[in-house]
Amino acid sequence: LKSRFGQQVEAGQLGFGDSLPRDDVLGRVSKAWCTVVPSLWENYPYACIEAMSLGKLVLASASGGQAEMVGAD
Repeated sequence: LKSRFGQQVEAGQLGFGDSLPRDDVLGRVSKAWCTVVPSLWENYPYACIEAMSLGKLVLASASGGQAEMVGAD
């Protein structure tokens, strides 16, 4: 991924980080204006639930459990 999106990384548009503790992740999600869940399949994606519980817009792929959770609205 880093080689494929190298230009975006160099421009500061995309970054790759290490694993974070859950509280740090939720802190970052709470500061974001949206959360992207690109999974092609996942039965019960916590990322969607956590982002929606924080009142955040969720952009998700149209397959798997996230499609049912997010809906078309």
